[in-house]
Amino acid sequence: MSDGASTALKVKRRAYAAVAAVQVTNALYTVLTKHAVKKGGADPLVFSLYRDLAAYPLLQLGALAIDGPIKPKVRDLCRLSLLGLTGMFGNQYSYILGLTLLDATVATVINQAQPVVACVLTAATGLEKFSLKKLLGILLAVGGAICIIGPTNLEHSRDTLLGCLCVCGSCVAMATYYILQKPLLETYPPVSITAWSYLSGFLCMAIPSLQFYDQPSKFKLESDEIVALAFAVLGNSCLKYCLQTYANKNMSVTLLTVCSAFVPLLTGVISYFFLQEQPSIRYLGALPVLVGVLLVVLEREQSKGDAALPASEDCEAITDYQERSEDPKLQPLLQECTDPAEE
Repeated sequence: MSDGASTALKVKRRAYAAVAAVQVTNALYTVLTKHAVKKGGADPLVFSLYRDLAAYPLLQLGALAIDGPIKPKVRDLCRLSLLGLTGMFGNQYSYILGLTLLDATVATVINQAQPVVACVLTAATGLEKFSLKKLLGILLAVGGAICIIGPTNLEHSRDTLLGCLCVCGSCVAMATYYILQKPLLETYPPVSITAWSYLSGFLCMAIPSLQFYDQPSKFKLESDEIVALAFAVLGNSCLKYCLQTYANKNMSVTLLTVCSAFVPLLTGVISYFFLQEQPSIRYLGALPVLVGVLLVVLEREQSKGDAALPASEDCEAITDYQERSEDPKLQPLLQECTDPAEE
């Protein structure tokens, strides 16, 4: 194996390891935050404000230590602002608000629509082609989510419906965050991008939080909330978002988001032991959700593999020319034509 191939394999393994750590962090964060916000009554907006306020300086110090002093270009400031609006404000606030209205496992399973949303957005923006297989995956995922919510809850529980809408909004925000982040990863290192995004996210949180300026009780946190906040800052913001950004740099958005399929199982186990939430038959709706996500991913990877293969006529032309030329520059192209599947 060449040095380049060995390095690429190491990067790929690190990316998958990063995604695995992200899923464990997501499950722990879901359970801890739900317990704290439900028990202590912390306002979701204030909780998110404290989280971003504490996370930004830590991330900025980490960026200075790892990446050195880097400043974003003026032309990228708008995109960085949108990252804070979507990935920090939209995603975090919507998800925490949804957790106050749903149990942890339901919120996590509904969140599995994120890879499907990512595929829809990439197709709508022309980044990826839409197909029947993707459509089938979306229908399966939506059908599974409806089974988890339950038609009775949709008709008679306003809080349940609102909670589902909040979690779905979180999916859209996070998928948009990944897509907007892709071009920036070609220019800037992951930790610096994460730090700048959190600064923008904090500003987005601070403006609507001004409505509570005459309500000091809104800004008080109980002991359980402080523990959840500490984990949210260190684990979910500093560690998870940096790992997510690194993974987003080295794999596709769809592959990154589909790995969240492991979170419902982890959340269900943690919720059973710490929140005494009993499993229900409606959680079987997770099966079509996961099948739908898998169909979307398989279709995308198949399209990617087909696009990577060189056209047969190009291979024939290169081979024919190689037979009459000893130009060493054609050797890599000839190797690709004779064995396009070899890595």
